[in-house]
Amino acid sequence: EQFKARVINDKICSDETLIKIKAMLEGVVTNGSGKQVVYNPLYKIAGKTGTAQVADANLGYKAKKQYQASFVGYFPADKPKYSMIVVINDPKGAYYGALVSGPVFREVADRIYASDVNMYNKVEEHFAGNTVAPEAKAGQSQATKKVYNAFGIKALYAAKSDYFNSIDTNNGVAYEENTPVKGVMPNVSGMGLKDAMYLLGNAGLKARIKGSGKVTNQSIQPGSRIGKGLVVDILLQ
Repeated sequence: EQFKARVINDKICSDETLIKIKAMLEGVVTNGSGKQVVYNPLYKIAGKTGTAQVADANLGYKAKKQYQASFVGYFPADKPKYSMIVVINDPKGAYYGALVSGPVFREVADRIYASDVNMYNKVEEHFAGNTVAPEAKAGQSQATKKVYNAFGIKALYAAKSDYFNSIDTNNGVAYEENTPVKGVMPNVSGMGLKDAMYLLGNAGLKARIKGSGKVTNQSIQPGSRIGKGLVVDILLQ
């Protein structure tokens, strides 16, 4: 037997009160305790910090002080899609919600924002002629093509291989194919760490990594003959 949900009270406050509460929650991030650690100019976050002292089961608040830091919020605040709460028990050092849980909330929210193209404002302009298209890392061709398509940017030439090396952004988007060959050093220049490690690992190589960003240098030249177990140094900037 199934029972349908019964709504006892569909609103906990008036529309006027709700507008005020939303403004307050956004204010926590834009002007309050979350400004330095949660605020992101690319999208709006609304939320509230929380700092609480936790009582001991036997000694109450007379025992060694222990705290719980939290930040709860939703984003994008103007068109809410995600809600999240970060709670950290017994943090070491600082224990305020904004300082401890706020940065965790921001990092998770930023990762979601970076991977959800629907959160971006619609791009009305279309790239044509000599208009310079936005730069992208080399790497997996289908993933890059998906992002460009979402922004209405048409690729001049889509690589048939799974990976590509570089993009010519001077006149549209052109992919240069990168087809891995067994026993040959792949070209990972311009790639992010994930794609570079995938190709190097499949080639049987061990990588020593320095820096972050895109691969700007690799110690073994692309096209060189290689054997399994070789160590290659890659520099990212």
